[in-house]
Amino acid sequence: MEELSFFEQAYRAMATVPFGEVASYSQIARSLGMPRGARIVGWALGALPEGSNVPWWRIVNAKRQLTIVNKRFGPEDQKIMLEQEGRTLSLQDSVYVVGGEDWWNAPVVPPRQLGLVLQRPGDEE
Repeated sequence: MEELSFFEQAYRAMATVPFGEVASYSQIARSLGMPRGARIVGWALGALPEGSNVPWWRIVNAKRQLTIVNKRFGPEDQKIMLEQEGRTLSLQDSVYVVGGEDWWNAPVVPPRQLGLVLQRPGDEE
């Protein structure tokens, strides 16, 4: 089975978030078997390759805020994309927040099934 980096697996998981839905960084991390990996998902978004078809705008923080930071796009771009998918947003304390209470229900996939190998430093197979 092909081994993929965590970033590549995060991109695959993000690509499954349906049109008009939102998921949190932590939901994506949990779906990959890394319940404490939300920050790494954020790093993956920050490093998203140019020309990618990953729907990055559908990923928000746990408070439903638009906090994405990337060299090519930011919260204003994310707001526009979400509004085009029918989401309502409000400006609260200078931060855009996605309206509603619904979250996309991410399926949890065991890391090995995804081809992801998680090892701690010093672990050997």
